[in-house]
Amino acid sequence: MNRKILYSALAITLLFAAPALAATPAGATVASGLYAAFWKGTYFGSPMAAWPACTPENTPPAGVPSSTAPTATEIDPNIAHGVSTGFYWDESSTPGFGSGTGTGFTVGTTTFLNTDFSVEWTGYIWLTTGTTYYFQLNSDDGSWLYINTTPGSSTISAANLVLNDGGVHASGLSDSGPITVASTGYYAIEVDYYETCDSQSGIDLSWSTGSPANMIIIPTTAFTPAQIGSNAPPLSSPVPQFGLVAPLVAAAGFLALALLRRKTLARVGTGT
Repeated sequence: MNRKILYSALAITLLFAAPALAATPAGATVASGLYAAFWKGTYFGSPMAAWPACTPENTPPAGVPSSTAPTATEIDPNIAHGVSTGFYWDESSTPGFGSGTGTGFTVGTTTFLNTDFSVEWTGYIWLTTGTTYYFQLNSDDGSWLYINTTPGSSTISAANLVLNDGGVHASGLSDSGPITVASTGYYAIEVDYYETCDSQSGIDLSWSTGSPANMIIIPTTAFTPAQIGSNAPPLSSPVPQFGLVAPLVAAAGFLALALLRRKTLARVGTGT
């Protein structure tokens, strides 16, 4: 093969392979935490009774798109807004953690009181095959946990409901049954929460492995944030993974050039 064809082949290979090589392999270091969307005074965009009235929502909201954009968004390290604040949600120090003063919390430039708001957290959670997971919600008022255990899926629907702790109630533990996955990787997760009726507010998401005992707050390193789920647009490439299409295309291009070179040599040898 002469240099001209060799350089052309290498150029095509780099053109298609470089983006794939730059992609983040599954399991590599990625952003931590969850994407959090907040609605002030509404139930994910739907009307909510103003204090002191209550809005006893019991239907899991996943799969029902919001008609209203969120009031504010941020990246939370994890979901630990309950016990750490005495169930008086306060983010005055660091997003996701507070001092428990009961004065409300601020997301960006928007201040939320301890009543009449809703939050949706979305992203991916890293789960390993061969491990049995148990999950726990502790919220005042209602909350719901969804995990899509289908490998590679970036969608959340009502079929993915793991925990239903809906309604108007004080803080209390809601535990899941055993959950396992077929392969190690990132799995789509969504947590929905709302507060009504004033008084206390807060939510914790915990897990335990092997048995339902010894629940701990899920650490930020287990999550990577993404705008998925019912109230946010899906990402074009939601799950960090190594791309296979580009190298295959590059290999096909290289093979095509090699065959073209062989055909050209055959024609020269026959004098045609």
